[in-house]
Amino acid sequence: MHGTRRRRTAASVTVCVCFLVAIGLAVGAAPAGTGAELRGGGEAHVLSTIVHGPLAHPSGFAPTQIRNEYGFNEMGDDAKGRPIDGQGQIIGIVLWDSDAHLQSDMAQFLKTYSYLKGMNGLTSKTACKVSTTIHSTPCFQVAYATGVKPPPMNEGAMGEASLDVEWAHVTAEGSDILFVEAASDKGSDLLVAVKKAVSMKASVVSMSWDQTGITKADDPVFEASTAGFVSGSGDFGCPDNSGQVYPSGSPYVLSVGGTELTIDGTESSQETWYKSGGYAYNTELRPAYQLNWSGDSYRVDNDVAYNAVDYPVTEAGAWWTENGVSAGIPQWAGLIADADQARAALGKSVLAAGGLLDGIYLAAASHDAVPPVPDKAMFTDITTGSAGSKPVCKATKGWDWPTGLGTPHANAFELAEVAGASQ
Repeated sequence: MHGTRRRRTAASVTVCVCFLVAIGLAVGAAPAGTGAELRGGGEAHVLSTIVHGPLAHPSGFAPTQIRNEYGFNEMGDDAKGRPIDGQGQIIGIVLWDSDAHLQSDMAQFLKTYSYLKGMNGLTSKTACKVSTTIHSTPCFQVAYATGVKPPPMNEGAMGEASLDVEWAHVTAEGSDILFVEAASDKGSDLLVAVKKAVSMKASVVSMSWDQTGITKADDPVFEASTAGFVSGSGDFGCPDNSGQVYPSGSPYVLSVGGTELTIDGTESSQETWYKSGGYAYNTELRPAYQLNWSGDSYRVDNDVAYNAVDYPVTEAGAWWTENGVSAGIPQWAGLIADADQARAALGKSVLAAGGLLDGIYLAAASHDAVPPVPDKAMFTDITTGSAGSKPVCKATKGWDWPTGLGTPHANAFELAEVAGASQ
């Protein structure tokens, strides 16, 4: 496994996220739709798989373990003296789903992991409205992409909904969460939902799905000047044999690959998750931020990575354990919300669209190595494991297809270095 290292403690430091600143399911029945099957044209898939459940108690990593591993418990204060936890930001989560259990399941998750502040007690869609105003209790709001009635319930996405909402909150405890329900899993409907999230002032949009009907022609949706976008190339291994998939293929979307985290006492290690995606998009020219990192002439994902295994979630009152890059996508969205809070305190704009990726790649290469390797202060470079038999699918020193730049050290993000196009 990749370099066993001492786990960080929860001691508070003041350099947090500095890298991004300156510049209807019955209990006992598993939710359908594992996301593991190959996709056909125009199909959408969630990027997670249920591996255990239903359970009476949570099984897998606790939020405190993940927060410790990636440095979230070491984040300090913003320039105005407020703890950096995403305050004043809205995380948009887009999915095709109508889940009557979602808010009660969130309350159960928070009650179990009571160190988290916030959203328990918000039990109806009218309890609050998301806002960019700083407030002590974050808001969880459900919105419909079209119309005034919820879309049909889709059991294939219900577990994904809980995973996204619960774990986005883990990494950005102070952010409001806007869950936008698309009318269906069609590409056109999902894009309407993405636009809805942006129009409701989401500063970062989490999309834990792929849709083969979305193409390069839809890139303008992700060029918004007020929001960053996060997705992933999936749980189908590298390269994805079903062809190019979006939104992760867009050069304006941060693509998250998967690692497998092991914690043994005070030691932890990570290696490439064997199902992590990775693909070269021959319809997309290599973006400037991947110059020197990638030898390909095209846009290649993934850009970054995160643990993809053993996440406890609640659904319909029961506990389940899920795997998938879907877990890392909302948590990276939370990290970006944290960074946007720190930027806002300095009078800077949010990390949006291509500027988000420009900034991350620029900050990662804050040394003179040729070819570049990720800055150790900001990333754990994943150098072992493989997501496929082809050489490009094996982890290596520096950036690689399945894990990108590696996994983040949230407490060390140097915001002045990750300005990119977002000043």
